[in-house]
Amino acid sequence: MCGIFGAIRFDGGFNSNEIQQFQQSVEIVSHRGPDGDGHKLFFTSDSKTNVFLGHRRLSIIDLSAGGNQPMGRDGNWIVFNGEIFNYIEIRKELESYGYKFTSDSDTEVILRTYQHFGPKGFKAFNGMWAFIIYDMANQKIIASRDRFSIKPLNYFMSKTTIYFSSEFRQILPYLETKSINKSVLTSFLLQGLQDHTNQTFYTDIHKVPPKSYLTLDLKQRTK
Repeated sequence: MCGIFGAIRFDGGFNSNEIQQFQQSVEIVSHRGPDGDGHKLFFTSDSKTNVFLGHRRLSIIDLSAGGNQPMGRDGNWIVFNGEIFNYIEIRKELESYGYKFTSDSDTEVILRTYQHFGPKGFKAFNGMWAFIIYDMANQKIIASRDRFSIKPLNYFMSKTTIYFSSEFRQILPYLETKSINKSVLTSFLLQGLQDHTNQTFYTDIHKVPPKSYLTLDLKQRTK
């Protein structure tokens, strides 16, 4: 179990106070990743968009520093929570295409899979995951979640910024109003259901749907 956080602004850069708050949003979930933490801030070439990626790490597969995140390879960056069970088989296939690996982590396999196949390559993964990829060359954000929604990935969109998180409380400070979703709350109280919909207990916070990915085009400012 790891913790991830992301923030993407479309109308200018983050200030120092906001960056400090983002770091706090990463630290809030330190219990999800006691083995390390990291964050990285990106500026687009026109300086109109900022991307912040943060990660709390629980070391499982590659225990070395080579598995630290955010991880970048050839202009693609990722924060990842989960495990790809068949990463060794996928890695061997990618090596046959000429890719070189500098770690033993499944995180690097995700990045190389995206580099070679694009998002359609995610269907080859057998595992549980939630991750955010920043494709610097194409100026895109890709947020993906596993088939059975085992790993959480929430998001909230304000007028200028979209936030991603592993837990609701990472996003709560950025909501203007904290409105309870009565429909979801009723389903939970009456039937014990909480993962039957892409809505959450908060009206403005949503879940990335299972076995899907969201794409944000930073050049077009569209999703």
